[in-house]
Amino acid sequence: MSSPPSDPPVPPPDNSEKDRCFLLGPTALIVQGIMGVVVISSLVIKRQLEKRKRRWRVWVLDVLKQLVGQAVIHGLNLLVSRRCVIATSRIDTSERPRGLAGALLYGLR
Repeated sequence: MSSPPSDPPVPPPDNSEKDRCFLLGPTALIVQGIMGVVVISSLVIKRQLEKRKRRWRVWVLDVLKQLVGQAVIHGLNLLVSRRCVIATSRIDTSERPRGLAGALLYGLR
């Protein structure tokens, strides 16, 4: 008895530029810019609606403190995301779980 022929091996995906995920593509930068404008605008509107308005200098220092904190968290998020992408791209896809769990479990080794 002969066994049925097995399926031919699937070639690895082509890593051409059009198939890759870009973390900082033009769309992402435009969306982040729009979100930044919305955030700063909302803080200016909030200041204008305050009953006891702080001086502009104090307000600007408060806003800078918020921006620096958010920038640090955002930078760490980008580093972790990039690390997950690099680590998961080296693992055989048939052996690792997919999705966020796979990225966290196998990406942070």
